[in-house]
Amino acid sequence: MIAQEKVEEVSIKTNPVFFGDFSLGYTNGGIQGFSVTGSLNYQKKNLFTFRTLQVLHIERIDFFILFPTRIDFDQMSEYSLLYGKRMIENGFSYYISGGISFASCTHNYQGEKLTIDYVGFPIEAGISWFKNKKNGLTFYMDYYLLENLLALEDLLDLNYMLILPKNLM
Repeated sequence: MIAQEKVEEVSIKTNPVFFGDFSLGYTNGGIQGFSVTGSLNYQKKNLFTFRTLQVLHIERIDFFILFPTRIDFDQMSEYSLLYGKRMIENGFSYYISGGISFASCTHNYQGEKLTIDYVGFPIEAGISWFKNKKNGLTFYMDYYLLENLLALEDLLDLNYMLILPKNLM
């Protein structure tokens, strides 16, 4: 007697994931100043990231009445494309990426402007914490703000849609 077992293949399909992040802060590097960072990420099996970093340091502003006549500043802009791996475990994601970047530094002092452009090869590693259970896209606002928005909508005849938390509906 010949027996044949049917072995079922279990295939696990993972959906692609799009996510982004945004941060404000202070940079204490070659250019010290206010910084803004943002990134857009795509992950199916591997992680692809587009990231930008903007740093601005204002040294001096001269005014004529209310209008600026001279601004001395340093500015740095960086744009990066990164490729890497991302692992998720218990509400944490661990990632390591490398790629190529283009950066431009501008120094503007006493009306003279100097710009330096360069290419780099960034390597980035990080840990992110996130909420495991997702509730979809929700905008939270307090009840007083909601009443004022609804009154403004009636006054200006605006059409919009708010997605409210379940406890306000």
